[in-house]
Amino acid sequence: MAYFGDNAIHAWVNFNGGGASNSTPSIRDDYNVSSLGDVSTSTFNIYFDTDFANTNYAWSGSAGYDNYSQQNWVSSPSSTAYGSWKQASMLQIIAVYNNNTSPNRGPDDFNIIAIGDSA
Repeated sequence: MAYFGDNAIHAWVNFNGGGASNSTPSIRDDYNVSSLGDVSTSTFNIYFDTDFANTNYAWSGSAGYDNYSQQNWVSSPSSTAYGSWKQASMLQIIAVYNNNTSPNRGPDDFNIIAIGDSA
């Protein structure tokens, strides 16, 4: 049974970001995630089943590729207002190549965890 409450793991998700096959991104497994929005290549909206109490939650992520020689980091989208990409009900994230360019394909394996107060 998962612990759900203030300062707990409020949500986590593992999903396929499209990958080499350029398939439709899909959730493999999750907790408290209602859906995934495909915004653009390597940019996704993660919608929560139960909202956070506010936008003061912490999140972390990782993304990787299957047989593709590129490292990346997961971040908020650039040139996007804070209130647009981080909301109590949704988080928008992007995987960016380590040379600071936008990816030309979604990661094969994307992982996000969010911790904070429950609504």
